[in-house]
Amino acid sequence: MTIVVKNRGGETVNDMVKRFKKITVAMDIQAQVKDRQYYLRPSQVRKNNENDNRRLRRRLHGLKKMKNISPEIIARMNEKLSSGK
Repeated sequence: MTIVVKNRGGETVNDMVKRFKKITVAMDIQAQVKDRQYYLRPSQVRKNNENDNRRLRRRLHGLKKMKNISPEIIARMNEKLSSGK
């Protein structure tokens, strides 16, 4: 995957760098690089996913008790839990 940032007539280098950063964030490249920075054994990845899901379930349980939480938020959290990362 190649990202090409061309100068748009009179654009400074700083503006080009900002545009490049926005593109990488939009394509989720920064998160991938951060994840691949260190090797994690498969058991560690599983353990991290289980901890994240446990944390989400606890958070969802607390949110359901609240009165002024919109159903969209709860639905989004349920989707995250069901996807299983």
